[in-house]
Amino acid sequence: MVRCGYELYRFSVQKNSHFLKRWALWWLSLIAYRSANKIILTSESDRDFVSKTFWVNEKKIKIIPNFVDKELFSPPAHLPTSKKLLFVGRLDPQKNLDSAIRAVAETGASLDIVGAGSLEKELKDLAQS
Repeated sequence: MVRCGYELYRFSVQKNSHFLKRWALWWLSLIAYRSANKIILTSESDRDFVSKTFWVNEKKIKIIPNFVDKELFSPPAHLPTSKKLLFVGRLDPQKNLDSAIRAVAETGASLDIVGAGSLEKELKDLAQS
């Protein structure tokens, strides 16, 4: 089984990564997808991309979106007195953490961020400002 939160080869193309890196990721992805009995992706767009790029039968692919069930995880009528939030994940542009930092700054709440990535210094500077 292969499970992707995001499609790594597609991401490397979008980032315009070095040709050799894209080439290696394409081959690794081809082997993984073609060898898997089941592939779990998060979007129809990724399903279409994987199917066309790696010649994978769509019947092998199941879509399980990454999202928060707002019915199950709805905010309480009133915020607890602690007003603490936590983010755990990559510190990369697609996580949109700069918007989260700016939004939390206007609430009086605190935001703990745990992770590493290309935006670590930039996000620290934004949080301090």
